[in-house]
Amino acid sequence: MKIRTALMLIASWFFGQALWLLPAFYLEMEGYNTFISIFLAGIAFFIINIFILNTVIRAYIPSPLFRGGRLTTLTYRKEQME
Repeated sequence: MKIRTALMLIASWFFGQALWLLPAFYLEMEGYNTFISIFLAGIAFFIINIFILNTVIRAYIPSPLFRGGRLTTLTYRKEQME
C-alpha cells in the first residue's frame, strides 16, 4: 500500500469520527436533539470503515512465514513501499 493511500485512509477515519462526535457532543453537553444527525453520522462512519477495510484487504499480499520448518525473513516488494 502506498503511503499516500494509507494517509488518505487515516484522514477519512478521523473525518468519520469527527462527523459522529460533533452531534454526539451537542446531544450530551448542550442538550440539543441530534438523534437523526447521530444516526446518519453513524451510517456514514460505518460506510467509511467498510471502505477502509476493503482497501486494506485488497492491498494485502500474502507471503509465507515459514519455509522448510524455518522462519523466513520478511521481504517487501518495491511497489508495496511506494
